[in-house]
Amino acid sequence: GPRGMDGGDRQLMNVFVFGMGYSSLAAAKSIHDLMGPDIPIAGTTRSEDGVERLAESPYRMHVFDGMAPGATLGPDLRAASHVVLSIPPGEAGDPALRFHRGDLDAAALEWICYYSTVGVYGDFGGAWIDESAATRPINRRSQQRVAAEAAWRSFAAGRGVPLLILRLAGIYGPGRSAFDKLREGTARRIVKP
Repeated sequence: GPRGMDGGDRQLMNVFVFGMGYSSLAAAKSIHDLMGPDIPIAGTTRSEDGVERLAESPYRMHVFDGMAPGATLGPDLRAASHVVLSIPPGEAGDPALRFHRGDLDAAALEWICYYSTVGVYGDFGGAWIDESAATRPINRRSQQRVAAEAAWRSFAAGRGVPLLILRLAGIYGPGRSAFDKLREGTARRIVKP
């Protein structure tokens, strides 16, 4: 594997990604482009179909639907130094923490990244905001995101591990944007008073 800065044959990083979707796949590709193809990257997808779609990729894939523990992902997660979380929370909180906290506790973590959403800010009436703005989530999904961010902050602080929260806006894979929906005739209007 890649040589460490101390000249030893230490692995530089070992990455685990919960939710290998459009944004996470781009991040995984960038890791390999920047750090070299020897960096181990494992991840999850919701179904066997998702695993099949990524069968030719350089990533070790596991099924994790967020409703029950992933049957095969434990060893790869416990080996991770860097964890990226790109799955939505549910009523019971963040599924990765709920079902795999023990594996996360056992990992020699060096860094955690949580993909959140700008939805946590709520409605600022068109005003400019940045990451220092207060979170004022309006809908239930955004409230769940704020709770998940807090849960990951608490976990990271307890482990003494840096946490990066990225609040993403308008991330859509190819063919899934609002413009694509308009073209396909599947767009919906949201009518609110």
